[in-house]
Amino acid sequence: MQAVQLPVAHIAGLPALRQALAERYQGAAAISSDQVVVTPGAKSALYALLVMLLRPQDEVVLPTPNWFGFDKLLARTSATVRHVPLSGADNYALTPAALRAALTPRTRILLLSNPNNPTGRVYHRAELAALLEVTREFPDLYVLSDEIYNLISFGAEPVPSLLDFPDPAGRHVVVNGFSKSLALIGWGIGYLVAPAALAQACAEWQFATSVAVPVPAQQGALAATHDATSIAAELCHQLHLTRPLLLNYLGSLSRVPTLLPEATYYAFPDLRAYLDPALPLAKLRRP
Repeated sequence: MQAVQLPVAHIAGLPALRQALAERYQGAAAISSDQVVVTPGAKSALYALLVMLLRPQDEVVLPTPNWFGFDKLLARTSATVRHVPLSGADNYALTPAALRAALTPRTRILLLSNPNNPTGRVYHRAELAALLEVTREFPDLYVLSDEIYNLISFGAEPVPSLLDFPDPAGRHVVVNGFSKSLALIGWGIGYLVAPAALAQACAEWQFATSVAVPVPAQQGALAATHDATSIAAELCHQLHLTRPLLLNYLGSLSRVPTLLPEATYYAFPDLRAYLDPALPLAKLRRP
């Protein structure tokens, strides 16, 4: 049997995969392959960015509800987390006024997820543009957008990427992966897109602390990237068949406010009406 020759993995990822990913993000400015780093999962991409960007005494603004893993990762940095509670009453809107009130001269990162896990909320172009008007007032602030559910959406408009917007100061950073929108569950592959100097720093950190993603996984990710539109369309078609089962059941609960998620696999029902107010609040255990 003839041995299969596989290309040697650069620590930042196979050049073909990085180029294919860069070509998916051609919005306000062209993205080059040296701005892309392939990582062992999206969580690794997030942590690499946090380690490279955060300094002692820095703050991270985190609108909530959000993915529980953000707090877990941030707890392992030197940053202070400032949560901005959002409400289901206005479909978890993050207003420019609320954002401006949360930001300080010490804020280093605004951490967003779009679409949001767990609410399924999509922040559309006009909303993001208004928020970015605020962030531009803080020249030391990075905006970090987790967009791993970007292709799992049921709205009329596609989910915008942070990279669709002008970024003259080089402060917009995106994390994504293959386990959600492209169904490569268990393959352990994600990536980040950042200004070239920051991307290089993350690649160097990955070289010092981890390993390159195995080449077979990257080859699978490359195939998925080339066929992303049809893969995501098929996944959304499957979810269209099962999604009504969940939403119809939640709609039958008279004490649960109706709030339909626009994207992701999730719903985030408000079940507080069924809680016994006499029960004590659970105490969170910190590691």
